[in-house]
Amino acid sequence: MIILQRFTGYFADVGIIRNEKRRGLRMDSSAQSMPIRQPRFEFPVRESAETEVIYFPPHPDIHRRIDIPQLLNYHGIMGMNQSPVRTLLLCCVLVLPLSITGGENMSAMPESEGITYLALGDSYTIGEKVDQSHRWPVLLSEKLNSLGLPLRSPEIIAVTGWTTDELLAGVEASGKKGTYGLVSLLIGVNNQYRGRPIDEFRRDFRKLLRVSLRFAGDSQTRVIVLSIPDWGVMPFAESRDRQKIAGEIDRFNEVKREETEKMGIRFFDVTGISRAASADSSLIASDGLHPSGAMYRLWVDQIAGDVLALLNGRPDEQ
Repeated sequence: MIILQRFTGYFADVGIIRNEKRRGLRMDSSAQSMPIRQPRFEFPVRESAETEVIYFPPHPDIHRRIDIPQLLNYHGIMGMNQSPVRTLLLCCVLVLPLSITGGENMSAMPESEGITYLALGDSYTIGEKVDQSHRWPVLLSEKLNSLGLPLRSPEIIAVTGWTTDELLAGVEASGKKGTYGLVSLLIGVNNQYRGRPIDEFRRDFRKLLRVSLRFAGDSQTRVIVLSIPDWGVMPFAESRDRQKIAGEIDRFNEVKREETEKMGIRFFDVTGISRAASADSSLIASDGLHPSGAMYRLWVDQIAGDVLALLNGRPDEQ
């Protein structure tokens, strides 16, 4: 089943929903300890989940043709006993030249005005299990607009379950060029969850910082990095070693902070807020794993003033 969302004459998002009950799911060899029904991009989801969603991010102001075999293989779509009709329908959608405006256009601001914003990440950036209007990049845009900074609705490159190397590949596959007034980066939870080596994470995270800087025109004050939230406090982790999860996330965040600050980029710690979910169920999404819109709003309330000062060229006010 292919979902097309349209606005002002353009395709906004293209997503594919696949029913897990119809076919087996391929697993990465590195994910031996993961629930057996996890999707290939497997930031932990409940084992009872019936669908897998692949999100193709908005692609603004670019007309290009897509290499269908490469794209389908990248997202793990080929080789899964797709029906000929379904595959043909999918290809017909993907070969259309894309002319897409960023995000969901939550505000009435003309797309030709305001500061552009690119958000890079995983399930936290895409807002798994929350309404699109409750994604933290969308909330940040709205908050900064309310404070007088005309930040456009975000363009998002993010898929639930992505690790650092998969985000790097996703950015390359998107074909995005040019620069943005703000770039945010939140990644790493799936490296920790899959038990990936921390040295591998450090290497890939450095590359992502360089990619973020390139999108920001090599301006450190136009890039922000958020820490990895602690999913170990969520109900999903009830049967797991929560102390071990917290310790690993802290070590990954130490690497993130160290590498971010080495490049002169601002690092924001939202892990403490995420741990408040252990005592406040309103901060937990319906899947018992991801943050709710209420938690994302707490993140934004904490960082918005400092981001505003950065973009206004007043970093000393942070």
